[in-house]
Amino acid sequence: MKTNNCVNIIIIFQGKKFIGNNQEILLEQLEKKGFRIPYYCRVGICGECQLQLISGKIIPPAIKKSFLSCSSRPSSNIEIA
Repeated sequence: MKTNNCVNIIIIFQGKKFIGNNQEILLEQLEKKGFRIPYYCRVGICGECQLQLISGKIIPPAIKKSFLSCSSRPSSNIEIA
């Protein structure tokens, strides 16, 4: 469930750190920072945008540390690959 309280989140991806937020899905935040993440459907069906959670928490929770960036958002500072 989204909250109306936007919180800055530190996101580390491919060794690069930037400030994101807890409201937008990760795929969109990564794209805004110039990263190219493969995707096909953008709705969590194809699995092309799967990433690995190294540390931190996302919503919905990662299963075995993997998650779809098109349907997940950070709930804490995160490191992903």
